[in-house]
Amino acid sequence: SSKMDVRLTSPKVATSATQKGWWSMIYDEGFEVHLGETKFFAFSGFDESVEADGRIENYRSRCHETQVGWYHDTAQDKWGCWVGTKTDSSSMIQTSIKRMEITS
Repeated sequence: SSKMDVRLTSPKVATSATQKGWWSMIYDEGFEVHLGETKFFAFSGFDESVEADGRIENYRSRCHETQVGWYHDTAQDKWGCWVGTKTDSSSMIQTSIKRMEITS
């Protein structure tokens, strides 16, 4: 696995040490990041409480991290998984930094 620091800033600018691209929220459920020739997608983190009858009654957002997401290059011949963690405690839109851990 490898790690990459990505800065998500307004308006929709994504930057890493070597690449620049864009990002977009997907409703209130996740986000997509395009850096160079690679596209990343992940749902925002959440926990669920399952009641004894199997119904999910409560959700808790974990806005500082993602669920396991996926990425691919634009040629669609390189695919993998990634997770993101917010490493900056300031506002997400203004100065958030995501640490992306990439596995292939």
